[in-house]
Amino acid sequence: MGLFDHRTGWTGEPRTTSLEQRAPLLVEPLPKETFQEHVDDGVRQFILDFSDTEVLDSTGLGSIFSLYRAISPDDGKVAFADVSEPVQVVVQLTRTYKVFRQFPSVDAAREAFSG
Repeated sequence: MGLFDHRTGWTGEPRTTSLEQRAPLLVEPLPKETFQEHVDDGVRQFILDFSDTEVLDSTGLGSIFSLYRAISPDDGKVAFADVSEPVQVVVQLTRTYKVFRQFPSVDAAREAFSG
């Protein structure tokens, strides 16, 4: 399982003791093609950090649901972290909270994925 940190651009191989091997971090909704690259590389757990996201539109939601459909047969997980107020409105209106777990921070999501 690979690791990709969109914020820093760091990529690397997982370490056996590394939490990241179980909870790779992708920041903000990315184009479906970006998700697919990581799915093809074997990543099955994604934490989406919405702390700096002001808009989550239907295209972004579609990409996230496509990701979910791609990884869920392999027990993959997608979690939302540090959801901004504008994104929280969309999450509530679309009832996306029923599908994706939300965490107050990326660290909290990583901790939950490690358990």
